[in-house]
Amino acid sequence: MTDEFYGLEWGDVPTFVGMAGSLIAFDELPEETQAFMAAMLEQMRVLHAENPLAFEAVIGFLATRIDDLDMPT
Repeated sequence: MTDEFYGLEWGDVPTFVGMAGSLIAFDELPEETQAFMAAMLEQMRVLHAENPLAFEAVIGFLATRIDDLDMPT
């Protein structure tokens, strides 16, 4: 099933995850972390389907908070 969810197919998870300025392969993360991320993505897909405005507000809030972090360069 394909949905207009930022180009992601249902069940997709990221291949790499940014952590502390570097990329880590998703399958190298602990299983609990992988399961949590997959569940969170599923919840975000449901929010996107049920209330796109709320979804955009959440993504905007998270993006702002991430931009405010003092990340190493």
